[in-house]
Amino acid sequence: MTTCENCGREAVEVWRHREYGESMTHREVRWLCARCHPAMETPVKSVAD
Repeated sequence: MTTCENCGREAVEVWRHREYGESMTHREVRWLCARCHPAMETPVKSVAD
């Protein structure tokens, strides 16, 4: 399993998310689970929920 860089939960799949960093000169890449990724249309519920 992979770990989400936002919430720290283990996830079967993660997706790349690029956003501007503090310097606003380049984008930072983070790997996020479906729950944390802003482009996912519907949040995914985990078994623990």
